[in-house]
Amino acid sequence: MSEHQQAHRTYPSTAVANCFLALAKEDNIPLTNLKIQKLIYFANGVYLAATGVPLVDEPFQAWSYGPVLLKLYSLLRVFRNSPITIERLPTTETIDTGSQAYAIIIGVWDRLKKYTAWQLVELTHQDGSPWHKAVSKGRFTVIDNQDLKQYFSN
Repeated sequence: MSEHQQAHRTYPSTAVANCFLALAKEDNIPLTNLKIQKLIYFANGVYLAATGVPLVDEPFQAWSYGPVLLKLYSLLRVFRNSPITIERLPTTETIDTGSQAYAIIIGVWDRLKKYTAWQLVELTHQDGSPWHKAVSKGRFTVIDNQDLKQYFSN
């Protein structure tokens, strides 16, 4: 593994979700499954554009309401469209607060925390977006990382 690859790594979606859950608690902003999925999608895109490596270790799928990480969705679906009431998801992984990954998560949170889940869905649904390209091939199509990298680099 090169030095560059070690510095920039992927994380389980649960570790990334835990960062957003902690930030949401700190700012007293409720998070739903739908909203956390979109926040992680944007953080993943920014991280991919900055480092060439995805933030999360599973691909996003193009669902009707935007990009979804299936494993994370399965863990959080018990909350349906209500706010997530647990503080942490089960994972042994954490993201170092001094890492570029954490800095990007904070940046995405600061920029998008006031958006509703539905406003974030609209952002993912823009013409030419990676979600738009993938969903045109059919629901549940994996969103291509090269499309994400290119889109978020612009």
